[in-house]
Amino acid sequence: MSVTKNKVIFLAILLLIGLYAWLQHKTHVLEYWEYIFFFVFIGLHLLMHTGHGHGHSQNHDKEIDNDNSQGNQQ
Repeated sequence: MSVTKNKVIFLAILLLIGLYAWLQHKTHVLEYWEYIFFFVFIGLHLLMHTGHGHGHSQNHDKEIDNDNSQGNQQ
């Protein structure tokens, strides 16, 4: 993966925004970090379970078996 000038500029801007947000709001973040961590954890957990169409469905195992059997018939 090549590092382009645009990627470096984008990452520098993100770093500066993060630094500014931290310096301006660190007292609030430190005061409520448990709640922030909890809600970020729950949000990421939900996103991971719904991403790429791999939900928890009853037919998921059957779909995998059907895909494998169809691939073997060719």
